[in-house]
Amino acid sequence: MSGLDKLGWVKVNPGSVWLGSDDGRLQISPVKQVPRHEVRIDYEFEITPEAYSVQNLLSEAGISKEEFEEAGLRPPSEAEWELADEQNAISPLLDLSEGLADERPRMGYWGQRCDGHPRSTSFHAKLKLQRKWTELGAEWGHEAQLNATERDALRVRLVRAPEPADNPPMIPQEDKRPILVREVLVALLIGIIPSFAWAWHYASTDYISNGWFNLVFGGLFIGVASGFVWRPRQPSYRVSEDGNTMVKSRR
Repeated sequence: MSGLDKLGWVKVNPGSVWLGSDDGRLQISPVKQVPRHEVRIDYEFEITPEAYSVQNLLSEAGISKEEFEEAGLRPPSEAEWELADEQNAISPLLDLSEGLADERPRMGYWGQRCDGHPRSTSFHAKLKLQRKWTELGAEWGHEAQLNATERDALRVRLVRAPEPADNPPMIPQEDKRPILVREVLVALLIGIIPSFAWAWHYASTDYISNGWFNLVFGGLFIGVASGFVWRPRQPSYRVSEDGNTMVKSRR
């Protein structure tokens, strides 16, 4: 029996998962989870029920470097991990984190593949995704650089999956123009216009002519600040019926 056969592989059936968020509010953090989208995994894959230390992966798993490379093993993608968790193929690791294969740009999932295989990016700041286990379940996380303690606590599972297709369904690149128009209108309607209306009724005309910049700036501040409290939810994206493209969905 080879080292690979001793890993106790668990089969995960094809299925789909929803990732990301449709929260339209403004965020200070550059690491975003938008847009909410479906990932459809049409292939069957296997995952190890155990997670191994990233620092001593091969020795803990009991496999050689040659076996690892010849079998094409890798960590699970975010979608594969979620689907395996939904099908109870993996067990929780309380207070530990699991590394995933995906790289994601800071500004979200825009332009990424949605067939379940690991995502990659040419963005200059690459972040590795994680799942952090807590008493309430697994939480989304990311890392750019780990300290020694975090590296010791990081675990990873192994996946055996078919090679990715060349033309997967892709989320389109983000169109920021509607958001810009929305923010300008919000700033006018709830910030700038009310500021001038207040000055017109309660201040002198000299205050308006001399302090117009302060009124505009104050209105812009109110408009931007409101964005951290409420904004309409953004459209989600689902895989089309033929599995070739992504289409907008209000689901």
